[in-house]
Amino acid sequence: MRQNLDLDAIGRDAARSARRDFAEGALPVPPLPERCPVALEELLDEDASPRDLAPRIARGCQPVDEIVVHRSGSGAKLTARAAV
Repeated sequence: MRQNLDLDAIGRDAARSARRDFAEGALPVPPLPERCPVALEELLDEDASPRDLAPRIARGCQPVDEIVVHRSGSGAKLTARAAV
């Protein structure tokens, strides 16, 4: 069954879903990884925790210099300024 899992395809689907969710909430989409930055074995490891995997996932994202949260009465808006 493991050989039938395409983590990159699953990652693309997850990113597409996240982009849709952000758009529905009228929030800009943060930079997302294009490929799954962790291996299947890491995801299935009983000792692995989301806290341990988060830095690996973050490194797979496009770099940004700054993320700013703008709050207003109607909600919040994220602004990400890309690294150059």
